[in-house]
Amino acid sequence: MFEDSLIESGGRLKTSRPATAAFSFGLQAVIVGIMVLIPLLFTEALPKAQLMMALVAPPPPPPPPPPPVAVEVVEQVEGGINQK
Repeated sequence: MFEDSLIESGGRLKTSRPATAAFSFGLQAVIVGIMVLIPLLFTEALPKAQLMMALVAPPPPPPPPPPPVAVEVVEQVEGGINQK
């Protein structure tokens, strides 16, 4: 598509290069593999104190509050026995 629009190519561009594509794919796979393996091989660079703090169990929840004390309601009666 683009090679037809360029004057200097004149249809001489060769787009079929399987060896170059295979080499490029292989090189990229090796680079990604190395990038994945480096952190797995050199774990001493990780901060151990922070890793150990993450493994500590949280404290248990506080106990529930005590039940409310039952209040005895006393009715106040107006007028007593001695009242006339």
